[in-house]
Amino acid sequence: MRIVHKVTLKTKASTKAIWKVWQNVEDWPGWDKELEWVTIDGPFIEGQTGKIKPKGSPVSSFKITTCVPFKQCTSVSKLPLTQLIFDHYVKFENGETLITHQILMKGPLSWLFNKLIGPKLKKGLDEAVRHLIQKAENSEGKKEYAL
Repeated sequence: MRIVHKVTLKTKASTKAIWKVWQNVEDWPGWDKELEWVTIDGPFIEGQTGKIKPKGSPVSSFKITTCVPFKQCTSVSKLPLTQLIFDHYVKFENGETLITHQILMKGPLSWLFNKLIGPKLKKGLDEAVRHLIQKAENSEGKKEYAL
């Protein structure tokens, strides 16, 4: 398994506010500017599927493989002979909320896709987490600060 990129930031938003932003799948493009649109086939729960359209890329299916409310969610998309894994974690620790987003690739062609799309994923991830934090903090009337 290859870690493409991982980012952890502090936020004044609650874990509940972060969870609400994650849970609103169809609004993911509102904080992840690399996405054109996203749909989900039902509630935001483990096993649920959906479609995602990254900018400049074809539509892809995804599946929520882990869903622990107010703590963690993971979605997996498939590329040829490769899984693209998006891990999202949030925790409240020592009076602060920490949010981590991590992108991994798994499979025989992960090395190739890491070279082809890894740099774009890495660049977009930092920005996406900052926008997510801003959205969550705005929903609670708080301001962002970063690690």
